[in-house]
Amino acid sequence: LYLTSKSVDSVVGDVSYTWGPFLASLSYGYTWAGSNNGLVQPYTNATDLKDNHLAGANLTYTIAPGLNTYAEVIYEKQNFRVGKDFENANLLTGLNVAF
Repeated sequence: LYLTSKSVDSVVGDVSYTWGPFLASLSYGYTWAGSNNGLVQPYTNATDLKDNHLAGANLTYTIAPGLNTYAEVIYEKQNFRVGKDFENANLLTGLNVAF
């Protein structure tokens, strides 16, 4: 989300499970904001965020200690009081290297 001088509230949860070299997780975040909060969606020009939903699913495989590959799906839905809502989904893949 973007900066505002008004208060917003969020609840975030995650459930993960590991077996062998795999890790699977599901996560969800919900944010809600009072009216006249000044939050604007730059892609739709909507104003006054009502609430934001963010959900994700991840699968990570450990190739070797400090070397992981992953695939992740993220879905986001922003609801606004004025203007068009915003909805977005992404598939991310990659390699993590840690020293």
